[in-house]
Amino acid sequence: MGMELETLRDELRQHVGVDTDDLDDNDADLILNRSFWELMNKFRFRETECTAESTLAIGDRFLSLPLPPHLFEALRKISVQNIETLEWNVINRFSLTSHEDMASDDIEDRGCPIWYFREQNGIRIMSKKGGGVDRTYKIRIKYWQTLIDLDDQNTEVALPQVWHEILLYGGVWRLYRRLGNHPLGREMRNTQIDLINSTAAVEAKEEEDSQLSGIEIPNELTRI
Repeated sequence: MGMELETLRDELRQHVGVDTDDLDDNDADLILNRSFWELMNKFRFRETECTAESTLAIGDRFLSLPLPPHLFEALRKISVQNIETLEWNVINRFSLTSHEDMASDDIEDRGCPIWYFREQNGIRIMSKKGGGVDRTYKIRIKYWQTLIDLDDQNTEVALPQVWHEILLYGGVWRLYRRLGNHPLGREMRNTQIDLINSTAAVEAKEEEDSQLSGIEIPNELTRI
C-alpha cells in the first residue's frame, strides 16, 4: 500500500522535526508538489501515457485535444486506420511553415490524412495535397497527460508505489534548504538520487526492448 497525501505530510514533518505550527498543510503540499513536478518532468511514467480515438468526417482538417490543453502535455503519436486493411498508419508531423505553404480548401485536394501539425488547442490534419479528408477516418492519438497536483481533493499519489518514498525525500531536502540547513538538504538530495538509481535498475528489467514501456531514465544521475 502506497502513501497518501496525509501520510506524506506527516512523514515530511517527522523527517525534518517540525510540526503543523511550523509547516501547515498548504506549505507541506507546495513542497511535496515541487518534488512531484520534478519527477514528472524528468521521468516518463506509465500513468501519464494515454490513448484516445476520434473520427474525422469528410472535409475535416482539425482534431480537438482529448483533454483540456493544460492537462495535455505532449503528443506521442497519431495514426489513421486504413479503410480497406484496417491497419493503423502513422501520420507524420510537419512544420507550421509547411502547413501554411500547402494548405488548400480545394475539394479536389482532399484525401487520406498523412500530415499533422499541433496547435495549442488541437491538431491540424492535412492530406498529401494539402486538403482535408475525403471520407470518414478513424484516428488514434497516443499522448502524455499532466497528472493533477496533490491537494485535499486529490490525495492519492498517481505514481508507482516504489516512487512514493522518492517523492517524499524530494520534499525533505527542499524543506531542509528552506530552513537553511543546506548540508542536510544536500545529504537528503543524495539519498533521493540513490533511491532513484536503485529503482531505475529494477524498472529497466521490464520489457527492455519496448520504447513505450516502463519509464525513461536519464543516462546519468549524479550527486550534488
